[in-house]
Amino acid sequence: IMGLKNPLYQEYLFSTSFIFVYAAFIAIIIGGIFMSKKVNLPRTLVGSLVAAVAFFLITNAGSWIAYDIYESSLAGLVACYKAGIPFFRGTLVSQVVFSLIIYSAYSIVTSRKLATA
Repeated sequence: IMGLKNPLYQEYLFSTSFIFVYAAFIAIIIGGIFMSKKVNLPRTLVGSLVAAVAFFLITNAGSWIAYDIYESSLAGLVACYKAGIPFFRGTLVSQVVFSLIIYSAYSIVTSRKLATA
């Protein structure tokens, strides 16, 4: 939505590094499909943590590949991951909180549906 309103965001949406954001989303969706066979709280929490870690690893590697900010070595990749850690903390917290909210809503809705049936 932001890309439709601001040319700066349009440029980013189709940039080389944003391809890695799309790849991370695809990986998370595929993982979610496999985990959705049996929905419970522990699987939801583990899945949300794995999704956050996967997103962090894939998108930061993408930034390391796409931009010349870090040197093209293992040390540069590690530096890229270190620079992303402050953002990752917020991602982890929000991922767990929203997953708990969505899981709770899902549980309430499905239990009412079963009780009505």
